Amino acid sequence: MPGVQKVVVSEAGASVYSASAYASQELPELDVSLRGAVSIARRLQDRWRSWSDHRKASAWPVQHDVNQSALAKTLAHVVEDCVNSSAWT
Repeated sequence: MPGVQKVVVSEAGASVYSASAYASQELPELDVSLRGAVSIARRLQDRWRSWSDHRKASAWPVQHDVNQSALAKTLAHVVEDCVNSSAWT
């Protein structure tokens, strides 16, 4: 079909976010499955906001098992790399 574009969006973490208290407060009128769909749609629209939502919802349970300073440095480096690579494509 002309004008149709296929986009693949990762759903990693969407179910954790959608079942969180944060998501329940943010979208109280929606059930868990629809909150998950909103999370995935947000990722399509703005991938950085979606990851921010997941961090607020503690979607990364292993973050407490690692050195917090090392985690912050690594995360900052990965975000920097992603922003720099996507800025020129």
